[in-house]
Amino acid sequence: MRQVHRHGAAGDQTRSTVNHPAEDTEPDDSEWHEINWQPKNIPFTENPGPIGDAAALESEQPVDFTELFISDALIQNIIDQTNLYADQCIQAMDDTSKHARCHAWKPVTVSEMKTFMGLLFLTGIIHKPELEMYWCTDDMLATPYFNKVMPRNRFEIIWRFLHFSDNTTRPDNCTDRLYKIRPVLDHLVSKFREMYQPKSNICIDEGLFL
Repeated sequence: MRQVHRHGAAGDQTRSTVNHPAEDTEPDDSEWHEINWQPKNIPFTENPGPIGDAAALESEQPVDFTELFISDALIQNIIDQTNLYADQCIQAMDDTSKHARCHAWKPVTVSEMKTFMGLLFLTGIIHKPELEMYWCTDDMLATPYFNKVMPRNRFEIIWRFLHFSDNTTRPDNCTDRLYKIRPVLDHLVSKFREMYQPKSNICIDEGLFL
């Protein structure tokens, strides 16, 4: 508390009392203090490692491990949604687009989708600056396997219509930013839980969020 002097209209000096917080008495919370605290030690009782079908798998082939997570049911759902989205896009085109490459579309099959996904995985191992270069026939740049298993135009048109959920059934008030990939994401998360038990110490690297 401190006193403030002021002058009235007639020049008389009056005295009033004004309450102000005492600046010097405020606690300083910006300093570090040592406290005697220990986190609760929760015992880890799980057995880390492969579980379920992953533990029973005897094969060492990469495709067999992949199929533990990417099931036939998931692939069929991707095929159904991709074919549906292609039909929706083509039906929405006007007459001026009748010569568009999209009109060469034909429904994708299970075999084609597996080949398509395999090539996508392969692009993660063999890096090239542009997608078209995987079908390049130049001796210095060629990767013949791509041309051998799927024509470039077919790969590109599947890539163009690749879809995981039906846009027409999305609720108007949907706030899920991952709606378009939700079926695939939920399936994979479920499979990860079914196939592997992590150890007690887990490090989540920022690279997982990119």
